[in-house]
Amino acid sequence: MIKRLFWVLCIFVVFSSKSWALDILYYANTDGSVRGIDVATRGEVAVIPSTAFKGAIVGAAREFAIDPESRMLWYTATDNAVYSLYLDTHAAGPSIPSNRLSGAIIGGERHIFIDYSRRHLLLTTTSGAIQRFNLGDLSEVSEIPASFFTDGNIGAFRHLASDGRTGNIWYAATDGSFREFNPDSLTRTGRNISFGAQYGANPGAYRHFVIDPKRDLLLYAVTDGSIATVPLSSLVRGTTILQSNVFIGANPGAGRIISYDIAIATGGDNGAASFASNYLHLPFLALDASTLSVTLRFDPEQNLFIYEYHEATSTTIDAPATFSFTTGLLIVPNVVYQGIGYHATLKQIFGTLNFTLESVGTH
Repeated sequence: MIKRLFWVLCIFVVFSSKSWALDILYYANTDGSVRGIDVATRGEVAVIPSTAFKGAIVGAAREFAIDPESRMLWYTATDNAVYSLYLDTHAAGPSIPSNRLSGAIIGGERHIFIDYSRRHLLLTTTSGAIQRFNLGDLSEVSEIPASFFTDGNIGAFRHLASDGRTGNIWYAATDGSFREFNPDSLTRTGRNISFGAQYGANPGAYRHFVIDPKRDLLLYAVTDGSIATVPLSSLVRGTTILQSNVFIGANPGAGRIISYDIAIATGGDNGAASFASNYLHLPFLALDASTLSVTLRFDPEQNLFIYEYHEATSTTIDAPATFSFTTGLLIVPNVVYQGIGYHATLKQIFGTLNFTLESVGTH
């Protein structure tokens, strides 16, 4: 297996010029409403009034989770049930009665999250376990046991965020770090974000955060009321993208409850190319049990991609990748196997940094 490196034109510039779908960060306000901020413009673009929610007004303590696929906002209420409403009309959606929820009654303080990859609704419980419901029919699936979280049991106050690209979930640990795990195998990936890579004082496991899959960022609430970032490619401290003064109402610091209305597109296997953690993975062909593959790794310091390909023989052809502004297709050059050059044609999935593998052939 041989690896060759060479430079290609910075297609990141091409991506950045696209017209992305609106990315709205929703937050709970002290007047009982939930408001949305366009992350790009810092302007307010949505307000869900307190009257749209069932139960007593809980102000900035409203726990909720946005489901971009169904266009729903799920929330917990003071009667201990879980409800939903449609983002665009504020009409009531499906609900889960309190008698289906595990543990003690905690009303609107129950934390709620969405696993985008598996289409699961995640609810915290007083035992420390995570209850999971299928968003399709609201049937219950296996829970994440409290024993998995070895950093300490914080009951129903666990904070989670799903990465729809990888299928992994991050959680806030009691030492102030973020830790990534696979919810199917219940194993940690080994990727952690230490408290030292974050701004503000250490809130332990009580920091609220979301994943921005388009920009490969973890967005988290800071104790000064702002929203800052950690690039998931480097896991080092990033920039602050929203200052506290863009939010309305009292400043809840790192306890600011946030959720993201953002396009989620999963990439990966079976003929799809995926952009995750600054790596664009392109599956090619399996020939004679030898898999031909390509990786484009984005180098943010130099603002370009390093093109690496892996092949079964020592023959390579050094040719640049090409992008057509007319067709929107990215042509990845030959990967040579036994004297035959295989190439890939990719088409960007609108509004994301993911691609579909349009064709794999010879030339």
